[in-house]
Amino acid sequence: MRSRTRGLALFRIVAQPVPGAPDDRGCRPRVHTFDERVSAEMEAYLRCGILAHGFVNVRFGVCCETRPVAFSCKKRGFCPSCMGRRMSKTAAHLVENVFPDVKVRQWVLTVPHELRFRMARSPELCSAVLRISVRCVGNWYRRRAGKCGLRGNLKTGGMTVIQRFGSALALNVHFHTVMMDGVYRVDGARAPRFVRVPAPSDRDVVAVSVDVHKRVTELLADWDSEGDEVGRDNTAIKADDREGREHLLRYIARPPLSDERLSQMEEGRVAVRLKKAWRDGTTHVAFTPEEFMEKLAALVPRPRANLVRYHGVFAPAAGDRRRIVPKGASSGARATDEEADGCCPGAHPSLRKQRWAELMKRVFKVDVLECPRCQNRMTIVATVLKADAIMKILSHRGLETTAPMIHPARPPPTQEVFWDSDPGDWAA
Repeated sequence: MRSRTRGLALFRIVAQPVPGAPDDRGCRPRVHTFDERVSAEMEAYLRCGILAHGFVNVRFGVCCETRPVAFSCKKRGFCPSCMGRRMSKTAAHLVENVFPDVKVRQWVLTVPHELRFRMARSPELCSAVLRISVRCVGNWYRRRAGKCGLRGNLKTGGMTVIQRFGSALALNVHFHTVMMDGVYRVDGARAPRFVRVPAPSDRDVVAVSVDVHKRVTELLADWDSEGDEVGRDNTAIKADDREGREHLLRYIARPPLSDERLSQMEEGRVAVRLKKAWRDGTTHVAFTPEEFMEKLAALVPRPRANLVRYHGVFAPAAGDRRRIVPKGASSGARATDEEADGCCPGAHPSLRKQRWAELMKRVFKVDVLECPRCQNRMTIVATVLKADAIMKILSHRGLETTAPMIHPARPPPTQEVFWDSDPGDWAA
Protein backbone atom coordinates (compact mmCIF):
# COMPACT_ATOMS: atom_id res chain seq x y z
CA MET A 1 0.00 0.00 0.00
CA ARG A 2 1.48 3.36 -1.00
CA SER A 3 1.50 6.48 1.14
CA ARG A 4 -1.61 8.51 0.41
CA THR A 5 0.27 11.83 0.68
CA ARG A 6 3.87 11.31 -0.45
CA GLY A 7 3.05 11.20 -4.17
CA LEU A 8 0.85 14.31 -4.11
CA ALA A 9 1.90 17.67 -5.54
CA LEU A 10 0.92 19.42 -2.30
CA PHE A 11 3.19 17.13 -0.28
CA ARG A 12 6.16 17.77 -2.58
CA ILE A 13 5.71 21.53 -2.33
CA VAL A 14 5.39 21.59 1.47
CA ALA A 15 8.31 19.20 1.97
CA GLN A 16 10.60 21.02 -0.47
CA PRO A 17 13.50 22.69 1.36
CA VAL A 18 14.28 26.39 1.23
CA PRO A 19 16.71 27.09 -1.65
CA GLY A 20 20.22 28.05 -0.73
CA ALA A 21 20.43 26.30 2.65
CA PRO A 22 24.04 25.30 3.39
CA ASP A 23 24.74 21.62 2.70
CA ASP A 24 26.78 21.15 5.88
CA ARG A 25 23.84 22.19 8.06
CA GLY A 26 21.10 20.36 6.20
CA CYS A 27 18.22 21.69 4.12
CA ARG A 28 15.59 23.69 5.92
CA PRO A 29 11.95 22.85 5.02
CA ARG A 30 9.67 25.79 4.50
CA VAL A 31 7.50 24.67 7.42
CA HIS A 32 10.04 26.16 9.83
CA THR A 33 9.69 29.68 8.44
CA PHE A 34 6.31 30.12 10.19
CA ASP A 35 5.18 30.47 13.78
CA GLU A 36 4.87 27.44 16.05
CA ARG A 37 1.14 26.91 15.46
CA VAL A 38 1.41 26.89 11.65
CA SER A 39 4.63 24.89 11.64
CA ALA A 40 2.98 22.20 13.79
CA GLU A 41 0.09 22.00 11.30
CA MET A 42 2.45 21.60 8.35
CA GLU A 43 4.69 19.08 10.08
CA ALA A 44 1.63 17.01 11.01
CA TYR A 45 0.61 17.07 7.34
CA LEU A 46 4.07 15.80 6.33
CA ARG A 47 3.54 12.81 8.68
CA CYS A 48 -0.04 12.15 7.53
CA GLY A 49 -0.45 8.83 5.77
CA ILE A 50 3.23 7.83 6.09
CA LEU A 51 3.44 4.17 7.08
CA ALA A 52 6.93 4.61 8.55
CA HIS A 53 5.42 6.73 11.34
CA GLY A 54 3.11 3.89 12.45
CA PHE A 55 -0.03 2.16 11.26
CA VAL A 56 -2.91 -0.14 12.08
CA ASN A 57 -2.55 -3.70 10.81
CA VAL A 58 -5.83 -5.12 9.48
CA ARG A 59 -6.77 -8.58 8.25
CA PHE A 60 -9.52 -10.03 6.09
CA GLY A 61 -11.42 -13.08 7.29
CA VAL A 62 -11.19 -16.19 5.10
CA CYS A 63 -8.18 -15.38 2.91
CA CYS A 64 -6.21 -13.97 5.90
CA GLU A 65 -4.80 -11.15 3.78
CA THR A 66 -3.27 -8.40 5.92
CA ARG A 67 -2.88 -4.74 5.08
CA PRO A 68 -1.31 -1.73 6.89
CA VAL A 69 -3.41 1.42 7.20
CA ALA A 70 -1.46 4.59 8.01
CA PHE A 71 -2.50 7.17 10.61
CA SER A 72 -3.92 10.55 9.62
CA CYS A 73 -2.99 13.98 11.00
CA LYS A 74 -6.61 14.98 11.82
CA LYS A 75 -5.78 18.65 11.21
CA ARG A 76 -8.25 21.23 9.93
CA GLY A 77 -6.07 23.67 8.01
CA PHE A 78 -5.47 22.35 4.49
CA CYS A 79 -4.80 18.56 4.50
CA PRO A 80 -7.03 17.33 1.62
CA SER A 81 -7.35 13.80 3.02
CA CYS A 82 -8.25 14.67 6.61
CA MET A 83 -10.42 17.64 5.69
CA GLY A 84 -12.21 15.54 3.08
CA ARG A 85 -13.04 12.99 5.78
CA ARG A 86 -14.09 15.80 8.12
CA MET A 87 -16.30 17.17 5.34
CA SER A 88 -18.07 13.83 4.90
CA LYS A 89 -18.35 13.30 8.66
CA THR A 90 -19.84 16.76 9.24
CA ALA A 91 -22.37 16.38 6.42
CA ALA A 92 -23.45 12.90 7.55
CA HIS A 93 -23.82 14.11 11.16
CA LEU A 94 -25.93 17.10 10.16
CA VAL A 95 -28.23 15.08 7.92
CA GLU A 96 -28.70 12.19 10.37
CA ASN A 97 -28.61 13.96 13.75
CA VAL A 98 -29.43 17.65 13.34
CA PHE A 99 -31.65 18.70 10.43
CA PRO A 100 -35.19 17.30 10.34
CA ASP A 101 -36.76 16.53 6.99
CA VAL A 102 -37.70 20.10 6.14
CA LYS A 103 -36.74 22.43 3.32
CA VAL A 104 -33.44 24.26 3.88
CA ARG A 105 -31.85 27.28 2.22
CA GLN A 106 -28.25 28.48 2.03
CA TRP A 107 -27.33 32.08 2.88
CA VAL A 108 -23.81 33.37 2.23
CA LEU A 109 -22.27 36.41 3.93
CA THR A 110 -19.22 38.03 2.33
CA VAL A 111 -17.49 41.13 3.67
CA PRO A 112 -14.89 43.64 2.41
CA HIS A 113 -11.21 42.74 2.46
CA GLU A 114 -10.31 44.85 5.48
CA LEU A 115 -12.94 43.16 7.65
CA ARG A 116 -11.93 39.72 6.35
CA PHE A 117 -8.39 40.21 7.66
CA ARG A 118 -9.61 41.52 11.02
CA MET A 119 -11.97 38.56 11.38
CA ALA A 120 -9.15 36.15 10.49
CA ARG A 121 -7.02 37.56 13.30
CA SER A 122 -9.81 37.80 15.86
CA PRO A 123 -12.16 34.83 16.47
CA GLU A 124 -14.20 37.06 18.81
CA LEU A 125 -14.87 39.58 16.04
CA CYS A 126 -15.68 36.75 13.63
CA SER A 127 -18.24 35.36 16.10
CA ALA A 128 -19.79 38.79 16.63
CA VAL A 129 -20.28 39.37 12.89
CA LEU A 130 -21.73 35.86 12.52
CA ARG A 131 -24.25 36.51 15.30
CA ILE A 132 -25.37 39.66 13.52
CA SER A 133 -25.77 37.82 10.22
CA VAL A 134 -27.77 34.93 11.72
CA ARG A 135 -29.93 37.31 13.77
CA CYS A 136 -30.83 39.35 10.67
CA VAL A 137 -31.72 36.26 8.63
CA GLY A 138 -33.76 34.83 11.53
CA ASN A 139 -35.62 38.11 11.94
CA TRP A 140 -36.49 38.05 8.24
CA TYR A 141 -37.99 34.55 8.58
CA ARG A 142 -40.10 35.60 11.57
CA ARG A 143 -41.34 38.75 9.84
CA ARG A 144 -42.14 36.74 6.72
CA ALA A 145 -44.10 34.22 8.80
CA GLY A 146 -45.97 37.09 10.48
CA LYS A 147 -46.99 38.51 7.11
CA CYS A 148 -48.39 35.07 6.26
CA GLY A 149 -50.65 35.30 9.32
CA LEU A 150 -48.66 33.04 11.62
CA ARG A 151 -48.66 34.07 15.29
CA GLY A 152 -47.18 32.71 18.49
CA ASN A 153 -43.71 31.70 19.58
CA LEU A 154 -41.83 31.42 16.26
CA LYS A 155 -38.31 29.97 16.20
CA THR A 156 -35.74 29.44 13.48
CA GLY A 157 -32.74 27.14 13.28
CA GLY A 158 -29.64 26.54 11.21
CA MET A 159 -25.89 26.03 11.17
CA THR A 160 -22.88 27.82 9.73
CA VAL A 161 -19.55 26.69 8.36
CA ILE A 162 -16.91 29.42 8.57
CA GLN A 163 -14.71 29.25 5.49
CA ARG A 164 -11.34 31.02 5.38
CA PHE A 165 -10.46 30.58 1.70
CA GLY A 166 -11.41 31.54 -1.82
CA SER A 167 -10.90 29.68 -5.09
CA ALA A 168 -7.44 31.22 -5.58
CA LEU A 169 -6.43 30.40 -1.96
CA ALA A 170 -6.71 34.05 -0.94
CA LEU A 171 -7.59 34.61 2.72
CA ASN A 172 -11.34 35.18 2.55
CA VAL A 173 -13.26 34.68 5.80
CA HIS A 174 -16.94 34.29 4.96
CA PHE A 175 -19.98 32.39 6.21
CA HIS A 176 -22.05 29.62 4.61
CA THR A 177 -25.24 29.41 6.67
CA VAL A 178 -27.87 26.72 6.05
CA MET A 179 -31.21 27.69 7.60
CA MET A 180 -34.46 25.79 7.75
CA ASP A 181 -36.59 27.56 5.15
CA GLY A 182 -39.35 28.49 7.55
CA VAL A 183 -40.12 28.67 11.26
CA TYR A 184 -41.20 26.33 14.03
CA ARG A 185 -44.27 27.35 16.00
CA VAL A 186 -43.67 26.31 19.60
CA ASP A 187 -46.73 26.50 21.86
CA GLY A 188 -46.32 24.93 25.29
CA ALA A 189 -46.60 21.17 25.47
CA ARG A 190 -47.75 20.78 21.88
CA ALA A 191 -45.31 19.28 19.40
CA PRO A 192 -43.47 22.01 17.47
CA ARG A 193 -44.94 22.53 14.01
CA PHE A 194 -42.81 23.59 11.06
CA VAL A 195 -44.29 26.16 8.68
CA ARG A 196 -42.57 27.04 5.40
CA VAL A 197 -42.48 30.63 4.20
CA PRO A 198 -42.34 31.92 0.61
CA ALA A 199 -38.87 32.10 -0.96
CA PRO A 200 -37.01 35.41 -0.59
CA SER A 201 -36.99 37.78 -3.53
CA ASP A 202 -34.05 39.93 -4.60
CA ARG A 203 -35.66 42.80 -2.68
CA ASP A 204 -35.79 40.64 0.46
CA VAL A 205 -32.09 39.80 0.13
CA VAL A 206 -31.28 43.49 -0.23
CA ALA A 207 -33.33 44.23 2.90
CA VAL A 208 -31.39 41.64 4.89
CA SER A 209 -28.14 43.07 3.50
CA VAL A 210 -29.09 46.56 4.66
CA ASP A 211 -29.92 45.22 8.12
CA VAL A 212 -26.54 43.44 8.35
CA HIS A 213 -24.77 46.57 7.08
CA LYS A 214 -26.38 48.74 9.74
CA ARG A 215 -25.62 46.39 12.62
CA VAL A 216 -22.02 45.72 11.55
CA THR A 217 -21.48 49.47 11.20
CA GLU A 218 -22.66 49.91 14.78
CA LEU A 219 -20.31 47.10 15.85
CA LEU A 220 -17.38 48.75 14.09
CA ALA A 221 -18.22 52.40 14.54
CA ASP A 222 -14.78 53.56 13.41
CA TRP A 223 -14.72 51.44 10.27
CA ASP A 224 -16.26 52.23 6.88
CA SER A 225 -18.25 49.03 6.18
CA GLU A 226 -19.38 49.97 2.71
CA GLY A 227 -19.56 46.76 0.68
CA ASP A 228 -21.05 44.44 3.33
CA GLU A 229 -23.58 42.16 1.75
CA VAL A 230 -25.41 38.92 2.25
CA GLY A 231 -24.59 36.79 -0.76
CA ARG A 232 -27.42 35.92 -3.11
CA ASP A 233 -26.50 32.26 -3.30
CA ASN A 234 -29.92 31.24 -1.97
CA THR A 235 -29.67 27.54 -2.78
CA ALA A 236 -32.85 25.75 -1.64
CA ILE A 237 -33.16 21.98 -0.96
CA LYS A 238 -36.57 20.31 -0.76
CA ALA A 239 -37.70 18.61 2.45
CA ASP A 240 -37.57 15.06 1.02
CA ASP A 241 -34.19 15.49 -0.73
CA ARG A 242 -31.84 14.11 1.93
CA GLU A 243 -29.14 13.34 -0.64
CA GLY A 244 -29.28 16.89 -1.95
CA ARG A 245 -29.10 18.26 1.59
CA GLU A 246 -26.02 16.15 2.33
CA HIS A 247 -24.41 17.26 -0.95
CA LEU A 248 -24.93 20.92 -0.01
CA LEU A 249 -23.48 20.37 3.46
CA ARG A 250 -20.44 18.59 2.03
CA TYR A 251 -19.94 21.54 -0.31
CA ILE A 252 -19.88 24.15 2.44
CA ALA A 253 -17.57 21.98 4.62
CA ARG A 254 -15.14 21.20 1.78
CA PRO A 255 -11.33 21.51 2.04
CA PRO A 256 -9.70 24.66 0.67
CA LEU A 257 -7.99 22.81 -2.20
CA SER A 258 -7.57 19.43 -3.83
CA ASP A 259 -4.40 17.98 -5.28
CA GLU A 260 -6.03 17.81 -8.72
CA ARG A 261 -6.04 21.61 -8.85
CA LEU A 262 -2.29 21.89 -8.11
CA SER A 263 0.64 21.59 -10.49
CA GLN A 264 4.25 22.73 -10.41
CA MET A 265 5.57 24.59 -13.41
CA GLU A 266 8.99 24.06 -14.97
CA GLU A 267 10.44 27.19 -13.40
CA GLY A 268 9.31 25.99 -9.95
CA ARG A 269 6.23 28.13 -9.51
CA VAL A 270 3.00 26.56 -8.22
CA ALA A 271 -0.08 26.78 -10.44
CA VAL A 272 -3.54 26.60 -8.86
CA ARG A 273 -6.44 25.91 -11.20
CA LEU A 274 -9.53 27.98 -10.41
CA LYS A 275 -12.84 26.21 -9.95
CA LYS A 276 -14.45 28.77 -12.25
CA ALA A 277 -12.75 31.04 -14.75
CA TRP A 278 -12.66 34.71 -13.79
CA ARG A 279 -14.41 37.33 -15.88
CA ASP A 280 -11.19 38.16 -17.74
CA GLY A 281 -10.76 34.51 -18.75
CA THR A 282 -8.14 33.60 -16.13
CA THR A 283 -8.20 29.87 -15.34
CA HIS A 284 -5.04 29.52 -13.22
CA VAL A 285 -3.10 31.60 -10.72
CA ALA A 286 0.63 31.09 -10.13
CA PHE A 287 2.70 31.58 -6.99
CA THR A 288 6.29 31.12 -6.02
CA PRO A 289 6.68 28.23 -3.54
CA GLU A 290 7.17 30.76 -0.73
CA GLU A 291 4.01 32.67 -1.72
CA PHE A 292 2.05 29.41 -1.89
CA MET A 293 3.20 28.43 1.60
CA GLU A 294 2.12 31.84 2.89
CA LYS A 295 -1.34 31.19 1.44
CA LEU A 296 -1.52 27.84 3.24
CA ALA A 297 -0.36 29.40 6.52
CA ALA A 298 -3.17 31.96 6.40
CA LEU A 299 -5.75 29.17 6.05
CA VAL A 300 -4.81 27.52 9.36
CA PRO A 301 -7.58 28.50 11.82
CA ARG A 302 -6.96 29.82 15.29
CA PRO A 303 -6.96 27.20 18.05
CA ARG A 304 -10.10 26.66 20.14
CA ALA A 305 -12.28 28.39 17.54
CA ASN A 306 -14.87 26.03 16.05
CA LEU A 307 -15.58 26.45 12.35
CA VAL A 308 -19.03 24.82 12.60
CA ARG A 309 -21.64 26.75 14.59
CA TYR A 310 -25.29 26.01 15.44
CA HIS A 311 -28.09 28.57 15.71
CA GLY A 312 -31.64 28.88 16.96
CA VAL A 313 -33.35 25.62 17.85
CA PHE A 314 -30.14 23.72 16.98
CA ALA A 315 -28.00 25.64 19.48
CA PRO A 316 -26.57 23.57 22.37
CA ALA A 317 -28.68 25.38 24.99
CA ALA A 318 -31.92 25.49 22.96
CA GLY A 319 -34.74 24.10 25.08
CA ASP A 320 -36.77 22.81 22.10
CA ARG A 321 -33.91 21.09 20.30
CA ARG A 322 -34.84 17.59 21.52
CA ARG A 323 -38.33 17.94 20.11
CA ILE A 324 -37.11 19.06 16.66
CA VAL A 325 -33.96 17.16 15.72
CA PRO A 326 -34.34 13.55 14.46
CA LYS A 327 -35.32 11.09 17.19
CA GLY A 328 -32.45 9.39 18.98
CA ALA A 329 -30.05 12.23 18.16
CA SER A 330 -31.10 14.93 20.62
CA SER A 331 -27.52 15.62 21.71
CA GLY A 332 -26.04 15.56 18.23
CA ALA A 333 -25.98 19.33 17.80
CA ARG A 334 -23.55 19.62 20.69
CA ALA A 335 -20.74 18.25 18.52
CA THR A 336 -17.65 20.38 18.18
CA ASP A 337 -15.27 20.25 15.23
CA GLU A 338 -13.22 17.57 16.99
CA GLU A 339 -16.25 15.45 17.86
CA ALA A 340 -17.57 15.68 14.32
CA ASP A 341 -14.20 14.41 13.15
CA GLY A 342 -14.53 11.37 15.38
CA CYS A 343 -11.24 11.97 17.20
CA CYS A 344 -12.73 13.24 20.46
CA PRO A 345 -13.20 10.55 23.16
CA GLY A 346 -16.29 12.32 24.46
CA ALA A 347 -18.12 12.29 21.16
CA HIS A 348 -21.81 11.39 21.15
CA PRO A 349 -22.47 7.68 20.44
CA SER A 350 -24.34 8.59 17.26
CA LEU A 351 -21.10 10.15 15.97
CA ARG A 352 -18.87 7.23 16.91
CA LYS A 353 -21.11 4.88 14.93
CA GLN A 354 -20.29 6.81 11.76
CA ARG A 355 -17.17 4.82 11.01
CA TRP A 356 -14.58 5.74 8.43
CA ALA A 357 -15.63 2.89 6.13
CA GLU A 358 -19.27 3.96 6.25
CA LEU A 359 -18.27 7.46 5.20
CA MET A 360 -16.20 6.10 2.32
CA LYS A 361 -19.11 3.98 1.14
CA ARG A 362 -21.48 6.91 1.53
CA VAL A 363 -19.36 9.24 -0.58
CA PHE A 364 -17.59 6.98 -3.09
CA LYS A 365 -20.04 4.02 -3.20
CA VAL A 366 -17.15 1.66 -2.34
CA ASP A 367 -17.04 -0.70 0.63
CA VAL A 368 -13.38 -0.46 1.71
CA LEU A 369 -13.89 -3.04 4.48
CA GLU A 370 -14.76 -5.77 2.01
CA CYS A 371 -11.95 -7.99 0.78
CA PRO A 372 -11.77 -7.95 -3.05
CA ARG A 373 -10.77 -11.64 -3.01
CA CYS A 374 -13.01 -13.36 -0.45
CA GLN A 375 -15.67 -10.62 0.11
CA ASN A 376 -15.27 -10.99 3.88
CA ARG A 377 -15.00 -8.14 6.36
CA MET A 378 -11.81 -6.53 7.55
CA THR A 379 -10.85 -6.62 11.22
CA ILE A 380 -8.15 -4.73 13.14
CA VAL A 381 -5.28 -6.96 14.28
CA ALA A 382 -2.90 -4.54 16.02
CA THR A 383 -1.67 -0.96 16.26
CA VAL A 384 2.01 -0.79 15.31
CA LEU A 385 4.00 2.11 16.79
CA LYS A 386 7.44 0.75 17.70
CA ALA A 387 10.17 1.56 15.19
CA ASP A 388 11.62 -1.96 15.01
CA ALA A 389 8.19 -3.54 14.45
CA ILE A 390 7.35 -0.95 11.79
CA MET A 391 10.64 -1.65 9.99
CA LYS A 392 10.17 -5.44 10.14
CA ILE A 393 6.59 -5.48 8.85
CA LEU A 394 7.12 -2.94 6.08
CA SER A 395 10.33 -4.63 4.94
CA HIS A 396 8.55 -8.00 4.79
CA ARG A 397 5.83 -6.49 2.61
CA GLY A 398 8.32 -4.68 0.37
CA LEU A 399 7.06 -1.24 1.40
CA GLU A 400 9.06 1.90 2.02
CA THR A 401 10.48 1.91 5.54
CA THR A 402 11.82 5.46 5.76
CA ALA A 403 9.90 8.66 6.31
CA PRO A 404 10.82 12.03 4.78
CA MET A 405 13.26 13.82 7.08
CA ILE A 406 12.13 17.10 8.62
CA HIS A 407 15.37 18.94 9.30
CA PRO A 408 15.71 21.36 12.21
CA ALA A 409 15.24 25.01 11.43
CA ARG A 410 18.15 27.38 10.99
CA PRO A 411 18.11 30.60 13.00
CA PRO A 412 17.11 33.80 11.16
CA PRO A 413 20.00 35.39 9.22
CA THR A 414 20.16 38.34 11.65
CA GLN A 415 21.04 35.91 14.45
CA GLU A 416 23.97 34.37 12.60
CA VAL A 417 27.43 35.92 12.92
CA PHE A 418 30.17 35.06 10.43
CA TRP A 419 33.80 36.00 11.17
CA ASP A 420 36.34 36.65 8.44
CA SER A 421 39.12 36.20 10.99
CA ASP A 422 39.66 34.78 14.42
CA PRO A 423 37.40 36.61 16.91
CA GLY A 424 40.42 36.81 19.20
CA ASP A 425 41.98 39.32 16.82
CA TRP A 426 39.34 41.82 17.97
CA ALA A 427 40.12 41.45 21.63
CA ALA A 428 41.43 44.56 23.35
